[in-house]
Amino acid sequence: MSSGPVASTLVLCVGLPLQEVAALAGAVRRGTLVLAAGDAESAWELLRSPAVERGGAAPTVVASEPVAAAPVVAAGQTLKVGRLTIDGRSREVLCGEEPVHLSAREFDLLFLLASDVQRAWPFAALVQALWHTDYLGDHDQLASTVKRLRKRLGRDAGCVVHSVHGVGYRLVDTESAVA
Repeated sequence: MSSGPVASTLVLCVGLPLQEVAALAGAVRRGTLVLAAGDAESAWELLRSPAVERGGAAPTVVASEPVAAAPVVAAGQTLKVGRLTIDGRSREVLCGEEPVHLSAREFDLLFLLASDVQRAWPFAALVQALWHTDYLGDHDQLASTVKRLRKRLGRDAGCVVHSVHGVGYRLVDTESAVA
């Protein structure tokens, strides 16, 4: 059936908010499959998969504490990514010597992404940081903010916001990739 790689570890989260499941998924090592179930009955349905019924190993049900997002740099710091200089104190962005005009939310998104370049930021972490609310599976607002940010940065920024399918977004420094 499937010829793809098989996960070496499975974590089943029962009753945790999706935001916490997403944070956990972002924190575990590669090759770990993280599943979520709303209640014990749904979890048992997941555990009664055909592989388990054929004698495969049953996954371990894990209760986990919320996993904190990666630390973000202090808001007063200045970050440099590509040709951009992002001043957290004055909340100004320069591309070379030219100012880049951003809304407050676009600035917050750029600053967050730039605080950990190359990290794939999960939708839930971004929604929580920008809107201070739980991620409920709809990332249209976030996608719209990313679209506006990409347009305002343009092609000369030396960095680009990449979509990470099914996960979130990451900021990629294209200047250092060329060097």
